[in-house]
Formats: sequence, structure tokens, C-alpha cells
Amino acid sequence: MASANDIKRARAKIHKVVKTRQKNLYLSNFALNEIPNCIEKCTFLWKLYLDKNHLQRVPKLEIFCDLQILALDHNELNAFPTELCKLDRLRFLNVSYNRIVSLPAQIGNLLSLEALWCNYTGLANIPEEIGNCISLRTFGARGNKIRQLPDSFGILHSLRWATFESNQLRRIPDTMGTLENLKHLNLKSNLLQFIPICLSYMYGLRYVNLSYNNINIMPCDNELQTLEFINVINISNNPICNDVDLDHYVMNFENIMFEDIINLLGARNLNNDERINEEFDWENSVATSEINSAEQTSTIISFIYELIAYTLQPIYNLITRPFRT
Repeated sequence: MASANDIKRARAKIHKVVKTRQKNLYLSNFALNEIPNCIEKCTFLWKLYLDKNHLQRVPKLEIFCDLQILALDHNELNAFPTELCKLDRLRFLNVSYNRIVSLPAQIGNLLSLEALWCNYTGLANIPEEIGNCISLRTFGARGNKIRQLPDSFGILHSLRWATFESNQLRRIPDTMGTLENLKHLNLKSNLLQFIPICLSYMYGLRYVNLSYNNINIMPCDNELQTLEFINVINISNNPICNDVDLDHYVMNFENIMFEDIINLLGARNLNNDERINEEFDWENSVATSEINSAEQTSTIISFIYELIAYTLQPIYNLITRPFRT
């Protein structure tokens, strides 16, 4: 519960913003159970940070018609605030670490939305209307209970980065094969039993993480050749890694990873001054760095592994080359 001093500090910040007409308001980590009513005088805001509080409800968000960035992560919301779907200029939204089981159909009204983070909320349902978010470039939904993705994901043609790590997906929609701009797809720790066929049509794709699934069927060589444009396909820690002739695949498909590259590098005692490839689409992977909240830190930590796995692929190839001869 917020102390009297926390509430006093929050009101002081709001009054200062009202007086100076600043476009940004930071009320992060104030232990607030509710936002002081005087925030309703800040209808001119562009950026509003309410993360790391104890909010069970939010102020009248629809009055902030110019709002572009909203951080609500690490609160105690029990549902997605549908009123924020009226914010037609909203570009970045973070609702991670709340208790949000489903996204409302009205999410499709956010035509300007570029990044949506809903990690670790218990999310189970994503409506078909998500396909109306035509500006969406970044979608993060790791650590949830999602069993299926709507077919409408296939019309999110601006999407460049997506993570569904640690969910309950057994497949992804074939319609996702039309996502020509998608570069980074993380499906780690799901229930996939095969490598999705639609990957072969995502010609912009550069990194795919399929590790820690239930993949027990390896595509034929001809099908794997259709995936050669993808720089890294991580299928480590799947049942298939114990059942196939790895020498054949290591020799013929350098973009497929069958083991943890971090452990491999450590075991080989590589020098720390190895150069890394800067082609990784880093700016898109952490696009929500504009949302100044704890989510940014956890996101960056998670991506360090993925960045290394991607950029050190040439080193991985060099290490394993002796086994191909």
C-alpha cells in the first residue's frame, strides 16, 4: 500500500506536469493502489508510465487522446482495460506481469499500435481482431497459456519480431507464412511436434528458436533446403536431437543448431575477443526500450542469449566443421 509520502510525491509530479505542460509523466514504482484524480488534468500527455505499482484499475484512459506510450506492467490488473482501445494514437503498450487472461476484440481498434507486450499475464486467448493492428511490429507474449494463435496473425505484414516462448502451442497458423517482414520468431518451450512448414515462406526470417519443444520428426532434406535463407534455426533440446543422424545434418545444413551454443563455446574455451556479426535486427528486437520499465531489463537479458546464438553462428560452424569431414 502506498504511504502518505508516496501519494504526496505522485500528486506533486502530476501538478508539475500540469504546470509545465510536459508530455511525459513518470509514476513508476510509487506503490500506488490508485492514481490521484488530478491526473485527469494531463490530457495532453504523450507518454505515461504507471508500471511497478499495485493498480487494480486505471484512470479514465480514454481522455488521454494524444497518448502514444503507456506502461502498465507489474501491477495487479485483473483484466485488460478495454477503455484504452479508444486511444487511436497509441504506439507502444506494455501490460506484462498482470493477471490478464484474454485480450478484448476491441484491441483491433489500435491501428497505430507498433509494439504490444503481454508477457507473464496468464494470457490464454488472442482474438482474431488482432489482425486489424496493421502497424504492429513487435509482439511479446512469453510465459503464458496460449494454445493457439488466430489465423489473422497472417495479415500482420508489418510484424518484424515476435516471441511466444513458454506457452502451450502445438502448431502455428499456416497463414503466418505470408509474414514477409518477420525476422525474429521465438517459439521456445512450447509443444510443437514438427518444424512448421510455413517457415519456408517467411523469406525475411533470420532467426527461429524452436528449442525445448516436442519435435520428433525431421523434415526431408528437400524441405530443409527451403529453409536455408534462415540464418539460425535452433532445434536444440528436442527429442529429435537424440534420434537422428546428427552428422548428416551438421554437414549439410549449417543453419540448424542441435545443441546449446553457449555451452559449446564454453567447452571449447573460445577467446572473448571474437567479433560478432552486427546484422542482427537488434533495434527491432528491443523496440519497446521506449517503455522505460522493468520489462525492458528482462527483455534485454532474454535477448542476450538469442543475440549471441545468432551472431556467433559462424563460430559455431567453425567449431563443428571437423565433424563434417
